[in-house]
Amino acid sequence: MSRPAADVSEAVRAAFTPRAVMPFPDWADANIVLDRGGVRTPWRTSLTPYLRQPMLDASVESPVEEIVIMKPSQWGASECFAVAFPCYMADVAPCNILEIQPDLEAAARFSQLRIDPVIAGNPRLRALFVEKKSRDAGNTQHLKTFPGGSWAILGSNSPAGLSSLPAAVVIFDERSSLGLVRLRVKKASQELGDVFARIMAKVERERSAAGAAFESPFAEITDEDIDALFSE
Repeated sequence: MSRPAADVSEAVRAAFTPRAVMPFPDWADANIVLDRGGVRTPWRTSLTPYLRQPMLDASVESPVEEIVIMKPSQWGASECFAVAFPCYMADVAPCNILEIQPDLEAAARFSQLRIDPVIAGNPRLRALFVEKKSRDAGNTQHLKTFPGGSWAILGSNSPAGLSSLPAAVVIFDERSSLGLVRLRVKKASQELGDVFARIMAKVERERSAAGAAFESPFAEITDEDIDALFSE
């Protein structure tokens, strides 16, 4: 094979060879520089060894699908999973990412003070995310786009925004899950109310048809049965 042909063959092989996917801790060590009060601080997983296993669990090739962390404040988890992890996914496995903060105001503040400096301070991330401009909808406080996906940073008090965004990765930061649970409970309560209304309407129709021989379908349900239902 001639040299030019060999060069072309090697270039084609390199283009179609899947690149190695770095584990999240290694990627963060190589790419994340935090802004802490104006001081640029490279991320070092070795300084937060308690986060290494959750970070490995969050890596692209990990089989883990859900991670729940109960933590004290100022533990580094928000910087890790609400800032560095979405950047990692945008780079190595682009998809739609939904990050939920306690409310929209907190989401905008977190995006401006914690996320934007990390993107601006790293050439790799600056090239990845659409450049932020005043009228550019591709990079705002609540939405950041990149090739192959987007990163939405919303509040749990924004049901319209949450319901309209399909996402492969969902991140709850702080107590944001509480607001979402309340929204879902409210919606479920309305649906349950409709179900019970239909049941009672059916019961009344059967009562009218059966007369004195009618027996309520709830007659055999006792208080103990109800307590047992909610005891676990």
